[in-house]
Order: sequence, then C-alpha cells, then structure tokens
Amino acid sequence: MRKNNIEEDIAEYTSIAERGYATLIANSGKIIAAITALVAALVTFTDISFLDLSSAEFTSSLLVLLISSYLIYFSLEDAGERLGRESKEYLSSAEKYNAARKKIEPDDTPRLREYTVRYSKDELEYRIKAHLCRHGYSFSEYTGYLIHGCADKRAEAVFKRASKMKIHSLTPRELLSAVHTVRAELVRPDREKIFSAVTKLLPSTLCMIFTASLILTTKSNLTPSLVIESLLKLSALPVIGFRAYVSGFNYSREHEASWLETKARILEGFLKERDNLITESERKAV
Repeated sequence: MRKNNIEEDIAEYTSIAERGYATLIANSGKIIAAITALVAALVTFTDISFLDLSSAEFTSSLLVLLISSYLIYFSLEDAGERLGRESKEYLSSAEKYNAARKKIEPDDTPRLREYTVRYSKDELEYRIKAHLCRHGYSFSEYTGYLIHGCADKRAEAVFKRASKMKIHSLTPRELLSAVHTVRAELVRPDREKIFSAVTKLLPSTLCMIFTASLILTTKSNLTPSLVIESLLKLSALPVIGFRAYVSGFNYSREHEASWLETKARILEGFLKERDNLITESERKAV
C-alpha cells in the first residue's frame, strides 16, 4: 500500500512539474515583455548617451555581454531541448517510431535500401510537381522543356528552378537510428568524434581565453545612475535565456517529434510493402 502511495506521489509531483514548466514557457513572452518594461522604466529616470564605438570601455562591455549571452543561449537551449523530449508530443512520436523500428529484421536491410532510394526519388518528383502546379504548369510541359527548351521567359524561370531541386538522400541508418546521424551508412564513428569534441569545447575555450585575460577593478562612486546603467546592460541576458529555453523546447517538441513521425510513417510504408510481398509469394507458392 505504501509503495502505491509513493508512486502516486511521484506521478503527481511529475504532473505538477510539467504544468509548471508548460506555464513558464507559455508565459515567456509576458516575462520578456515585463523585463523590457522594467528596463524602459529605469531608463526614464536617467539621461541617455552612447559610448564611442571605438572606445575601450565599449569594446570590453561588448565582449562580456557577447560571451555571456553565447554561453547562456546554448546552455539553456540544450536544457529546453531535454525538457521538450519529455513532452507528451515527443514521447508519443517516439513510441510510434520505436514500435515501427522494432519490426525491422536484419535481413530487411537490402530491401530497405531499395525502398529508401525509391522513396527519395518519388519525394523529389512530388516537390517538382507541387512547384509546377503552384505556377500553373504541368509535369509534361516540364519534361518537354528538359528536351526541347522553352521560349517563354516566365515558364523557363519556373522550369529552371524545378530542375535545380536536389534529391534528399535517405539511408536505413538514418531511418533506424533514434539519434541524429550522418547520412552515410559506412562511416566510422571516430571521424565524427573529433568534430563533435571540438564543437563542444569551443564555447568553453572562448570563455577560458576571455576569463584568463580579464582584469577586474571595483568602480568608485557607485551612484544610482551607474547601478541603472549596469542593470540595463544585463537586462538582455535573461531575455536571451528565455528565448533560448523556449527555442530548445519547441525544437524537440515540434521539429524532432515531427521527424520521428515522418520516419515512423516511412518505416510503416516499408513494412506494409514487405508484408504484401510475403503474402503474394506465399499465395503463388500455394
């Protein structure tokens, strides 16, 4: 009995936390607006002037704010993405995708390769036809242009744009991997490891270079106007932080979840085709 109570308490706490995060993200625009209003209110009590762009004080302040905003943005964006992967939309898409992925057998790989190639070609043809349809031309007119050319300048411009559309390659590895991978299948992971390490270390390296060269001195005569000036400079950081957090959350909840849904549909299409072929072969054997 006690165990059930603990599980219920955990579930309730999780639900409350999720509602709290959702409320925070839903009201991020209001929070940013409130910060902006506060800054505007502070500014009204002071006389405004701008530093010379070439001055040392401007350059040092700009460096501090740029590096701080850079680190805050990517840190909170990553935190937002992790929270987005706990959303109902993402979890639902992941469940659907994992269910389809588990049905793929090892000996399906050759057929899956052929299927992804055909799917990519059909997808390109669909985009071309949709582009032509939007501008009032048919696919037969486009194929005629590829063979004989076209005298109509407007039609030629539409057809040229269609001819420049590229195929979006798709591989079994990309379809069957739950994480983002390179498109090629036969790529050793140690090649990606170096680039990934450099990318992750770059923000820390920039911060280290900056802090190692930093010299701090206390400001004398800390007047109210100086306090307001400092608050005004720092006011951009929480705005950037909120924007990054919401951006990361929406990226996982919407874009990553949508990509999982797309991969699930492609795999389901392949599984349906595979099952139909197996049924057809069994019927012929009888």
